[in-house]
Amino acid sequence: MPIHDWPRVDAGVFHGFYLGWIAELSKALNNGVLPPTYYADAEQHADDRIADVLTLHASPPRGPKPVPAVGPNTAVLDAPPKLSAHRTDGRMPKERQKRRHLVIRHVSGHRVVALLELVSPANKDRRLTVAQFAAKVEEAVRNEVHVAVVDLFPPTPSAPHGLPARVWRRFGRSPVLLPAGRPLSLGTFVAKPKPEAYFEFLAVGEELPPFPLFLTETQYVNLPLADTYAAAFAGSPPYLRELLAQPGA
Repeated sequence: MPIHDWPRVDAGVFHGFYLGWIAELSKALNNGVLPPTYYADAEQHADDRIADVLTLHASPPRGPKPVPAVGPNTAVLDAPPKLSAHRTDGRMPKERQKRRHLVIRHVSGHRVVALLELVSPANKDRRLTVAQFAAKVEEAVRNEVHVAVVDLFPPTPSAPHGLPARVWRRFGRSPVLLPAGRPLSLGTFVAKPKPEAYFEFLAVGEELPPFPLFLTETQYVNLPLADTYAAAFAGSPPYLRELLAQPGA
């Protein structure tokens, strides 16, 4: 299913869709995509200007860091993701190095290993909200949590190259720029001593590609974005499906 022109609907309508998308992603990840020692769970931040997230956890909560079982859905970095751009952080301030050793835990006691952020208009409508979003992703990565960001909204004055590119500004010196005619962007951030990131750029009307979300520094699963997007859209109200199916959607 092609990506729709979401700015045609208000933020509240999109919020309802992406809650359904998070549910579909969680279902897919928990039913065959993730290794058996991992599970996905939806969470909501207290600040309603920060996106809901899909959180991946590893079991057991204590002991050595978990390594996912190698299987048909788990790839290793020996075969890195084939995406449009790759960046490596060339700097690591000492104070941030220390922060990486803090441990983030889920309320269940299971260790958080990754987050998926689906961007909403409220995340990029002002300079403050953009800075808050970028800082939240940076904090997660510095604390050994891998993060994928899906931004299906066009650039704004506060995020002229999309939110994934704005997040990367907090890590690296090499900028990420949107290619002409491809205003939508995906970014996945790998929590390493020198963080890395991979980017893909899309346009309305294209289909979402499989996109990596890392579970460890060297292993990742491909998020089934296209299938879950289509399932969530099929469950949307008829008026929304009809509106976005009209010419120019």
